[in-house]
Amino acid sequence: MKIRIQMANLTLTELERASLRSHVQQRIERVFARIGKRVRHIDVYLNDVDGPRGGPDKRCVIKVDTHGKEQIVAHGLDRNLFGLVNQLAMTAMRNTLERIRRAKDDAMIEKHDGTTGLAGS
Repeated sequence: MKIRIQMANLTLTELERASLRSHVQQRIERVFARIGKRVRHIDVYLNDVDGPRGGPDKRCVIKVDTHGKEQIVAHGLDRNLFGLVNQLAMTAMRNTLERIRRAKDDAMIEKHDGTTGLAGS
């Protein structure tokens, strides 16, 4: 599993930037540890929506590619990027796990009845 992190418009010192990057890397690795083999890559985008004016204007977008047709996306805004990354990493992992389970269920249905879609379709 490859993790790519992009930051834009964040007014951070080099130390803060390194600390944030390290936190994101470690959090994603820890949260996705169980299902990491099923994930091709994870992109994390962090930016400040409206500059240094303050407020809940830090945006985080996490995109997970699982070898499937569509990426799983979790996104949100908050004042605290560390907490936002923690929250969205868990959301992205739960949604990814659900997608994997659904794909497995669909494959089992196809195997047993020879259809190419969901049962009842």
